[in-house]
Amino acid sequence: MHNLSKHFINQTVRDLEWVIFSPPLITEIKDSGINFLEKVFSIEEENFFLKLLTDLEKNPSELIDFIQSKNTRLLGKYFEALLEFSFIKSPFKELIASNLQINSNGKTIGELDFIYRDLNEDKIIHLEAAGKFFIAVNKDNLLGPNPNDSLEKKISKIKTNQISLTFSKEGNAKLQALGITQEVFPKALIKGYLFYTEENYLLPDYINPNHMRGKVVRENNFEMLKGNSWKWKILDRKEWVSPFVAKDEKILCNLETLQEKVRSYFTKEKYPLLISKLESKSNIYFETERYFILSKNWPKDFNNGRA
Repeated sequence: MHNLSKHFINQTVRDLEWVIFSPPLITEIKDSGINFLEKVFSIEEENFFLKLLTDLEKNPSELIDFIQSKNTRLLGKYFEALLEFSFIKSPFKELIASNLQINSNGKTIGELDFIYRDLNEDKIIHLEAAGKFFIAVNKDNLLGPNPNDSLEKKISKIKTNQISLTFSKEGNAKLQALGITQEVFPKALIKGYLFYTEENYLLPDYINPNHMRGKVVRENNFEMLKGNSWKWKILDRKEWVSPFVAKDEKILCNLETLQEKVRSYFTKEKYPLLISKLESKSNIYFETERYFILSKNWPKDFNNGRA
């Protein structure tokens, strides 16, 4: 398995690399009724994508134009667009449909993320895919930055609202309208990061031990961030996907400035900040760790919706 490299500097190319090669958060949940896709791409595909990424690093315009043609204001849609691009480019998959709306009595009752043919196995796959960020509060409570979101809720939604659509009367009719008459195999893919409040956190047994991870800091406790040689960046939402890279030191700040920015932010906002710790190598700054900065009262300062 290819490890995320320091060879690709363009952030969109790095994000595509992350979508292709980063480990999934979940590979299996026993007796869940969900078949998780442990490996999205074959070895042959991985070799193909390494060459594609190298070419895109030299000229990323095709990838950037594709992303700009999509509605990627939401981070989840950006993740899906990157995955869709990889399916379109792969010579081992035939993308049949994406964001396929299922209707009943003139109303949309759900949406299928991806329908594609795996050309290696000649199987039709319905894939529900998500890029997610969860904070490890306790074993049974992996919460999103907005704590009204949780891993448990996401798993339940995949099973009851999304995968079940494949077998519904309306879903079957839509697939037949696309000319699909053979069996369709529903699968799920969740990629992302888990952020830890403590080192000895006891994970649910279904979490992939090789998952991507980060740490958690409260707005009033910056002790664990102290260090003279590091630079910092508060990440915009579009910068959350892959480890951040900076070619220009001017967009980074020191810890003192970071604390000032965080303090000012939390006087008005409650939503967590994602920050990147970076170190220099050959005048380019690479992310070495990432942290969610939480307000003093998170998650209590959220009600039934985004604060």
